[in-house]
Amino acid sequence: MKSICVELKNVTKKFGQVYAVHNLSLQVVSGSFLTLLGPSGCGKTTTLRMIGGFELPSAGDIFLMGKRITYDASTKRQTNMVFQDYALFPHKTVGQNIGFGLKMRRHKKPEIEKRVRGMLKMINLSDVYDRMPYQLSGGQQQRVALARALILRPPVLLLDEPLGALDAKIRKQLQLELKQLQRELGTTFIYVTHDQEEAMSMSDTIGIMHEGKLEQLGTPQEIYDNPQTMFVANFLGECNIFEGKIIGAHQDTVNIEDSRGQVFIASRDALQFADPVAKSVGLVVRPEDFQIADAADSCINKIQGRVIEKLYTGSVVRLVVEVEGNKIVVDAPKAATFSTSDPVQIGWNPEIGSIIVRD
Repeated sequence: MKSICVELKNVTKKFGQVYAVHNLSLQVVSGSFLTLLGPSGCGKTTTLRMIGGFELPSAGDIFLMGKRITYDASTKRQTNMVFQDYALFPHKTVGQNIGFGLKMRRHKKPEIEKRVRGMLKMINLSDVYDRMPYQLSGGQQQRVALARALILRPPVLLLDEPLGALDAKIRKQLQLELKQLQRELGTTFIYVTHDQEEAMSMSDTIGIMHEGKLEQLGTPQEIYDNPQTMFVANFLGECNIFEGKIIGAHQDTVNIEDSRGQVFIASRDALQFADPVAKSVGLVVRPEDFQIADAADSCINKIQGRVIEKLYTGSVVRLVVEVEGNKIVVDAPKAATFSTSDPVQIGWNPEIGSIIVRD
């Protein structure tokens, strides 16, 4: 069983009368990559700063490897932080920037140089030891900032949107490098971003935050396939939500009637209620989960609609299908020949999709 590296118990942070973080409890497994994901103002950066000691909680407790550190100074915690703006010393060389923490801890020069060059090799920048920060690209500067934080070998590294200032191609490259580095070192990473794709591709665990609260915690697949709230379903990826009431429950399935009177059959696996009848729910179906045209004939749930938009995305053709005034987003194969105004049938089976209970 893996140990818990960081734990937050009922942590709250208020600025005046405003709750930035409200009653947050969270456990982070040692050696894992946890991402706090959410829109601006949801409390994810404030949470990160409280773990690092840059903000003090208004209530609750924070533990690092079992030790209570709630009010310890940031310099007394076994954490380090990487920021979006690199925060490198402009007047120091790359080697001096990376070795700065070791110098403050009075390590000897030969040891500092050896460890700095080792870190530079690890981040694929062996030839920049004597360069100044302004001579590096943005991606290289962020690698140097990462090396400076990791050279002190903290058990926990905190990363506040470190790739946000980079262009898309460099960002994707560094996402892969970051994850590989984290696995190689075994350091616990707690990462903050509002980029859904970034969180999905890098994380072992994702915590979705909204209005200072933790909406859902799980693996990327768990959160994508089985969102527990309407916010999570709408925030993480494209989705279609059919709202209605459960009008019948069977051993393996439930019947959901929407506002138009159409009945859909869904799997009961996601429901945790002994008697779910009459509960208001949202049935979530992702665009890629639909069958379309002739392939929909064999589906239990079927809808007739009309194509009103066709978008080529590279891997698929994304269709917007209008059904009695409602818009449904459907992914079709690249070879699909639909045009706008074409009638189309879409369908899915009960095991597809998830159910969110509204009351």
